[in-house]
Amino acid sequence: MTNLTLVEQARQSLAAAVTRSTEANHESDPDGRAASEHLFAAESKLRKGGREDLGHRLGAVVDDADVTTSEARTEMREVMSKIDAELSPKVAATTAFRAAGDGGGRE
Repeated sequence: MTNLTLVEQARQSLAAAVTRSTEANHESDPDGRAASEHLFAAESKLRKGGREDLGHRLGAVVDDADVTTSEARTEMREVMSKIDAELSPKVAATTAFRAAGDGGGRE
């Protein structure tokens, strides 16, 4: 699995986290717990995918706030926007962003 694939999966987990966070009444209801799980998965995938900086931002959301707050959703959306920009072929072709391999020589 390439690092790019991990980043793409993190983006999907973040989208699910935002959706579940929006549907939650509070952090301890089923949607709130699901949002936390998706957010944790996104953070983990970003760190494994070589984007420790974005993973750190998501970790701060988990540490500092209830994931069902508008502030938490705003931060999640900002991270998703950064991922979207990096995954865009136009941006990837013109910036320093490089998709790294998984270390196994496969792409």
